[in-house]
Amino acid sequence: TAKNRTKIGELYYVESHIHPILDNNRNLLEVIILEHDISDMIRVKEHLKEQLQIRSHNFKEAFSLSKTYEDAINSSTIVSRFNHKGELTYVNEALCQISGYREEELLGQPFAILLDQNCIDMHLTKLNHALSHGKTFKETLTNKNKQGESFFINTTISPIKDSEDAIIEFISI
Repeated sequence: TAKNRTKIGELYYVESHIHPILDNNRNLLEVIILEHDISDMIRVKEHLKEQLQIRSHNFKEAFSLSKTYEDAINSSTIVSRFNHKGELTYVNEALCQISGYREEELLGQPFAILLDQNCIDMHLTKLNHALSHGKTFKETLTNKNKQGESFFINTTISPIKDSEDAIIEFISI
Protein backbone atom coordinates (compact mmCIF):
# COMPACT_ATOMS: atom_id res chain seq x y z
CA THR A 1 0.00 0.00 0.00
CA ALA A 2 1.35 3.38 -0.99
CA LYS A 3 0.17 6.87 -0.17
CA ASN A 4 0.31 9.26 -3.15
CA ARG A 5 -0.78 12.78 -4.01
CA THR A 6 -2.64 13.97 -7.04
CA LYS A 7 -1.40 16.98 -9.04
CA ILE A 8 -3.65 19.18 -6.93
CA GLY A 9 -2.32 17.73 -3.67
CA GLU A 10 -5.15 15.38 -2.64
CA LEU A 11 -4.14 12.13 -1.00
CA TYR A 12 -5.00 8.81 -2.55
CA TYR A 13 -3.94 5.29 -1.73
CA VAL A 14 -2.99 2.50 -4.07
CA GLU A 15 -2.21 -1.12 -3.60
CA SER A 16 0.52 -2.16 -6.00
CA HIS A 17 1.47 -5.55 -7.37
CA ILE A 18 4.82 -5.66 -9.15
CA HIS A 19 5.55 -8.58 -11.47
CA PRO A 20 8.93 -8.90 -13.24
CA ILE A 21 8.94 -10.53 -16.67
CA LEU A 22 12.11 -12.58 -17.21
CA ASP A 23 13.55 -14.35 -20.22
CA ASN A 24 14.73 -17.97 -20.17
CA ASN A 25 18.10 -16.86 -18.75
CA ARG A 26 16.36 -15.01 -15.93
CA ASN A 27 17.21 -11.60 -17.36
CA LEU A 28 14.70 -8.85 -16.71
CA LEU A 29 12.74 -8.00 -19.82
CA GLU A 30 10.15 -5.72 -18.33
CA VAL A 31 8.11 -5.04 -15.20
CA ILE A 32 4.34 -5.10 -15.02
CA ILE A 33 2.89 -2.93 -12.28
CA LEU A 34 -0.76 -3.29 -11.40
CA GLU A 35 -2.18 -0.60 -9.17
CA HIS A 36 -5.57 -0.55 -7.59
CA ASP A 37 -6.98 2.60 -6.00
CA ILE A 38 -7.98 1.70 -2.42
CA SER A 39 -8.64 5.27 -1.24
CA ASP A 40 -12.31 4.60 -0.46
CA MET A 41 -11.44 1.49 1.53
CA ILE A 42 -8.79 3.42 3.53
CA ARG A 43 -11.25 6.30 4.21
CA VAL A 44 -13.91 3.85 5.41
CA LYS A 45 -11.34 2.07 7.59
CA GLU A 46 -10.23 5.39 9.15
CA HIS A 47 -13.84 6.44 9.67
CA LEU A 48 -14.67 3.15 11.40
CA LYS A 49 -11.55 3.47 13.54
CA GLU A 50 -12.62 6.99 14.61
CA GLN A 51 -16.14 5.75 15.39
CA LEU A 52 -14.70 2.91 17.45
CA GLN A 53 -12.55 5.37 19.40
CA ILE A 54 -15.58 7.61 20.00
CA ARG A 55 -17.70 4.66 21.13
CA SER A 56 -14.88 3.36 23.30
CA HIS A 57 -14.56 6.80 24.93
CA ASN A 58 -18.35 6.99 25.39
CA PHE A 59 -18.36 3.50 26.92
CA LYS A 60 -15.56 4.41 29.31
CA GLU A 61 -17.40 7.61 30.27
CA ALA A 62 -20.68 5.73 30.81
CA PHE A 63 -18.91 3.05 32.83
CA SER A 64 -17.24 5.69 35.00
CA LEU A 65 -20.57 7.45 35.62
CA SER A 66 -22.23 4.13 36.37
CA LYS A 67 -19.52 3.35 38.93
CA THR A 68 -20.03 6.78 40.53
CA TYR A 69 -23.80 6.17 40.79
CA GLU A 70 -23.20 2.69 42.18
CA ASP A 71 -20.81 4.05 44.82
CA ALA A 72 -23.33 6.75 45.82
CA ILE A 73 -26.13 4.20 46.15
CA ASN A 74 -23.97 1.70 48.04
CA SER A 75 -22.84 4.31 50.54
CA SER A 76 -26.37 5.41 51.41
CA THR A 77 -28.71 2.51 50.68
CA ILE A 78 -29.14 -1.15 51.55
CA VAL A 79 -28.57 -3.18 48.38
CA SER A 80 -28.65 -6.89 47.68
CA ARG A 81 -29.00 -9.11 44.62
CA PHE A 82 -30.25 -12.66 44.38
CA ASN A 83 -30.57 -15.29 41.69
CA HIS A 84 -33.59 -17.29 40.45
CA LYS A 85 -33.20 -19.72 43.35
CA GLY A 86 -33.47 -16.83 45.82
CA GLU A 87 -29.81 -17.14 46.86
CA LEU A 88 -28.03 -13.93 47.73
CA THR A 89 -25.30 -13.16 45.18
CA TYR A 90 -24.38 -9.67 46.38
CA VAL A 91 -24.81 -7.72 49.60
CA ASN A 92 -23.39 -4.29 50.28
CA GLU A 93 -21.74 -3.01 53.44
CA ALA A 94 -24.89 -1.13 54.54
CA LEU A 95 -26.86 -4.40 54.63
CA CYS A 96 -24.09 -6.14 56.54
CA GLN A 97 -24.00 -3.34 59.11
CA ILE A 98 -27.74 -3.26 59.77
CA SER A 99 -28.14 -7.06 59.77
CA GLY A 100 -25.04 -7.90 61.79
CA TYR A 101 -24.00 -10.55 59.23
CA ARG A 102 -20.70 -10.61 57.38
CA GLU A 103 -20.83 -10.75 53.60
CA GLU A 104 -19.52 -14.31 53.50
CA GLU A 105 -22.27 -15.41 55.92
CA LEU A 106 -24.97 -14.11 53.58
CA LEU A 107 -23.73 -14.98 50.10
CA GLY A 108 -25.32 -18.19 48.84
CA GLN A 109 -28.00 -18.07 51.54
CA PRO A 110 -31.68 -17.62 50.68
CA PHE A 111 -32.62 -13.94 50.84
CA ALA A 112 -35.42 -14.96 53.23
CA ILE A 113 -32.71 -15.50 55.90
CA LEU A 114 -33.16 -11.79 56.62
CA LEU A 115 -36.96 -11.76 56.71
CA ASP A 116 -39.04 -12.04 59.85
CA GLN A 117 -41.28 -15.16 59.74
CA ASN A 118 -44.46 -13.05 59.95
CA CYS A 119 -43.20 -11.03 57.01
CA ILE A 120 -42.56 -14.20 55.02
CA ASP A 121 -46.11 -15.40 55.73
CA MET A 122 -47.62 -12.02 54.75
CA HIS A 123 -45.57 -11.05 51.68
CA LEU A 124 -43.83 -14.05 50.11
CA THR A 125 -46.72 -15.02 47.79
CA LYS A 126 -47.13 -11.42 46.59
CA LEU A 127 -43.37 -11.09 46.15
CA ASN A 128 -43.05 -14.35 44.19
CA HIS A 129 -46.01 -13.45 41.97
CA ALA A 130 -44.62 -10.01 41.11
CA LEU A 131 -41.09 -11.22 40.39
CA SER A 132 -42.13 -14.29 38.41
CA HIS A 133 -44.11 -11.96 36.12
CA GLY A 134 -41.17 -9.55 35.70
CA LYS A 135 -42.78 -6.88 37.86
CA THR A 136 -41.31 -4.73 40.61
CA PHE A 137 -42.27 -5.41 44.23
CA LYS A 138 -42.44 -2.50 46.72
CA GLU A 139 -43.21 -2.96 50.38
CA THR A 140 -42.15 -2.18 53.92
CA LEU A 141 -40.69 -5.44 55.22
CA THR A 142 -39.87 -6.61 58.71
CA ASN A 143 -36.40 -8.11 58.78
CA LYS A 144 -34.42 -9.79 61.54
CA ASN A 145 -30.78 -9.17 62.21
CA LYS A 146 -28.30 -11.86 63.23
CA GLN A 147 -29.24 -11.36 66.90
CA GLY A 148 -32.96 -11.87 66.12
CA GLU A 149 -33.92 -8.21 66.54
CA SER A 150 -36.45 -6.75 64.12
CA PHE A 151 -35.78 -3.84 61.81
CA PHE A 152 -37.98 -2.38 59.10
CA ILE A 153 -36.97 -1.51 55.57
CA ASN A 154 -38.82 0.10 52.69
CA THR A 155 -37.70 -2.06 49.81
CA THR A 156 -38.04 -2.15 46.08
CA ILE A 157 -37.18 -5.47 44.44
CA SER A 158 -36.86 -5.46 40.67
CA PRO A 159 -35.91 -8.03 38.08
CA ILE A 160 -32.71 -7.33 36.15
CA LYS A 161 -33.12 -8.30 32.51
CA ASP A 162 -30.66 -8.91 29.70
CA SER A 163 -30.88 -7.39 26.22
CA GLU A 164 -33.41 -10.05 25.20
CA ASP A 165 -35.69 -9.21 28.17
CA ALA A 166 -34.87 -12.43 30.02
CA ILE A 167 -34.57 -12.11 33.81
CA ILE A 168 -31.00 -12.79 34.91
CA GLU A 169 -31.24 -11.76 38.58
CA PHE A 170 -33.09 -9.57 41.04
CA ILE A 171 -32.00 -6.46 42.92
CA SER A 172 -33.34 -5.25 46.22
CA ILE A 173 -32.84 -1.61 47.15
